[in-house]
Amino acid sequence: MDRRRLLLFLCVSFGNAEIVDRISVIADGYPIKYSDIIRDIRLTDFLNHATLAFDLSAQKKAVGRLIDQALIRKELQNGIYPRPDPSDVDALLQQLKQSLGSETAYQRTLATYGVNEQDLRNHLNWQLSVLRFINIRFAAGTQIPDTDIRAYYRQHLPDFKHAGTSKIDLESLRPEIEDAVAGERVNLQFFAWLEESEKNTPIIYNEEALK
Repeated sequence: MDRRRLLLFLCVSFGNAEIVDRISVIADGYPIKYSDIIRDIRLTDFLNHATLAFDLSAQKKAVGRLIDQALIRKELQNGIYPRPDPSDVDALLQQLKQSLGSETAYQRTLATYGVNEQDLRNHLNWQLSVLRFINIRFAAGTQIPDTDIRAYYRQHLPDFKHAGTSKIDLESLRPEIEDAVAGERVNLQFFAWLEESEKNTPIIYNEEALK
């Protein structure tokens, strides 16, 4: 991985004011600006109900997420993947509003995190796009061997008992176990793909911009 430092600045003048938006990372020719990092932190902390943090650690985590996004976006452009329907984004946004209790609470929380609704919609649309990409690319046709199902059952039987599951025999739990094992496999394949893609992608870091 190429981690050479590159110092670049984008300067846009508005009257007497000058806004400087530094390019922090270039992933395979795709620029990730400092403003992208700050926006990602705001959106991520908003959705996770976390305390806003813009320290170096938070910025580096955001950079990692944005590099992953660049890699996935390139793959989406190279393949045929359906885009989320706007109604699906609306439904997801409505669930989020309901979780906050009211429209007033939702608007107040947006203001607290410095998030605007269009950025939030774009982010939710992206999350749905990634889920569809993962399901099509890694989950389609996944077959779970019976030996794996039985192994998972033996390993997690105490958890099922502790959860008070009404039926804890293998056949009753088989559909749930199949979903869990399939999910684990899809995650492993997806993150392995991400890691391999990053290894083969030229990435230039401007570490001075992350301060």
